[in-house]
This record gives sequence, C-alpha cells and structure tokens, in this order.
Amino acid sequence: MKKLVLLFIIALAVFALVACGGEQAAEPPESVTPEPQGSVADVNGSDDPEPVSPTDAGEDYPDNDEPQTLPEFTFEMNGAVIYMDQDISFVLEKLGEPRGVFEIPSCAFEGSIDRAFDYPGIEIHTYEKDGNNHIYQIVFTDDTVRTSEGRVRLGQSIQAAIDAYGDDYEYETGLYTFTRGRTALRFLVVDDEVDDIAYTLLFD
Repeated sequence: MKKLVLLFIIALAVFALVACGGEQAAEPPESVTPEPQGSVADVNGSDDPEPVSPTDAGEDYPDNDEPQTLPEFTFEMNGAVIYMDQDISFVLEKLGEPRGVFEIPSCAFEGSIDRAFDYPGIEIHTYEKDGNNHIYQIVFTDDTVRTSEGRVRLGQSIQAAIDAYGDDYEYETGLYTFTRGRTALRFLVVDDEVDDIAYTLLFD
C-alpha cells in the first residue's frame, strides 16, 4: 500500500503541470541514440501491434470493428478503449473494481476532489464534472503495458516513441509531448530512457 501511495504521489508531482499550469516548448537534445527494443507482452499477452478499435468508446468514437484514425489518443486495456474526459463508470464496468482508489483535493477545480483508480500497470486519474468522475489522465506504473498506437513502454529509448509518433512534438527538460486533439501523450525521459508515460486531457 505504501508503494502504491508513493507511485501516486510521484505521478502527480511529475505531471502536475498538466492540470495546474502551462508549458513552454524548448529545443530537444541534439541527438537521440536508439536502443534495441525488448519483447515485453502487453496486458493481452501479445507482442504484436494491433489497431485500436473504438468499440463502446463513446459518441465521438464510431462503434465498429474497423481500425480508426481517432481524433484523440486513446489507451486500450482488456477490451476497454479509454479516452480523456470519459466517464469513469465505463472503465469500471469494463475493467472491474480497481485495486485501490486515492482521493486528493483538486488543484484545477477549487472545492472538488480528484481521484486515482489503481489497476495493474496504470493509474487512472479523474476530476469531478456534472456530478460524475471524468478521466483526465492515465499514468503508466510499470512496463507491462504499452501505448496503444505506438506500443511504447517504460524503459525503452525515447527513439521508440519518436519512431512511432513522429517528430511533431514539444520538448521541455526531458519531457516529450505529442498532441492529438484535446489529448497529450507525454514521455518523461531520464538518460535517454522513458521513465514515465501519461495520457493527459488538455483543459480549455
């Protein structure tokens, strides 16, 4: 339990700038050296990339079995396509009860409560909206999960993310940010290695 709380605190500290402040682009390092990519199975037991199918993902995400070019980054786990600003009730229905739920006062919305739902490999962070809990962040907590579009995991070289998502990113002090619609996909890098990954809602 202490470890989970510590992970939660670290995740909030690393990505606090998302909900509570702006960010400023800077120049990335001059070079990034690729490293051989390991083979770590994802949560569904597969090493191979699979297209995201936004089944049951919501009004803006077509309900069919064909691969889609989605307007936002999404994360898929155990058949649930999770996206930013989604009601957490959908995720609870698909993934079941979390291992734990942590609550803290919101820094973005005065008087409301932010919550973190702990699942294997990820924490899902929510804020209160219209009386419900809506997702504003997914933080990776270990290397057993991968990003859905690029199959990037913790511990890989940042070059893996650049190869997957291209060079259209913002960089600031080790933080690489790729943006699609209202969703940012962020990679925090330490010594060329991806140390944190988070999908984050970009508030208006």
